[in-house]
Amino acid sequence: MIFITDKDARPLGSAHPKAHLWDNGKDPVSELSNLMEVRKVALNNFGENNIRVGQPYSDLEDVLVPIYFLHRYQIEAVAKVIGGLNFTYALRGDGQLVTEFLDPNFQIEALDGLINTLQPNSLVLREDLLKLIPPRASGRERTRESFNNRTGVTFDGVSLAETAANLTCRVLLHPERATRLIEYHARDSKQPGFEKVMNRITNGTLLRAAPKGLGGEVKRNVDFIILDHLLSLALNKKTSPAAQTVILSILKR
Repeated sequence: MIFITDKDARPLGSAHPKAHLWDNGKDPVSELSNLMEVRKVALNNFGENNIRVGQPYSDLEDVLVPIYFLHRYQIEAVAKVIGGLNFTYALRGDGQLVTEFLDPNFQIEALDGLINTLQPNSLVLREDLLKLIPPRASGRERTRESFNNRTGVTFDGVSLAETAANLTCRVLLHPERATRLIEYHARDSKQPGFEKVMNRITNGTLLRAAPKGLGGEVKRNVDFIILDHLLSLALNKKTSPAAQTVILSILKR
């Protein structure tokens, strides 16, 4: 059994691949894939049957929140695989593992899983569901658990996608993670470097063609979220100069 303290497990930039809060399964990457499939089925089946007869249709928005963000904790678990490090609080002579790099292929699988959460087909709600959610009924005020909204009283089908994308970007594009990727690749060329990770992210998101319709609008807004996180990462004093250089090179393309 491995014990990792809360201070080494809770931070978004933490590195241990087995120290997470509220995630599922032994393999965080495969479990993210499972959760995304469960989420897809749940969203496809979501509708008026999710509220009681006589209940305002606007309540569907609040019921939708935990389903739409079903994968939120698993995202954090998967991100820790990328630029992660196996370690224990070993004592001299106790025979425990001290530190160990993670399998490079496993890290790329984790990266691809997170990139998938940024795709329009993972974020766009179906049209018939959007039509079912009216402005909030009288007395039903927004709370801290409500979706973000830029459309006034009406349900915003784009901003919720931005919120989901932000959950991925804040852990994937974290300064401590970026700096570890730089260092670990320098120490072991088999480890995925930050430049490789960034190229895979941009090729899988920013450089892809936008689909038509709402999916295209969602993609453009998600691209903005990604760029915003990249700029923040480049300006963060905790980001290594090498990582900052990679980001600036990508932004100049």
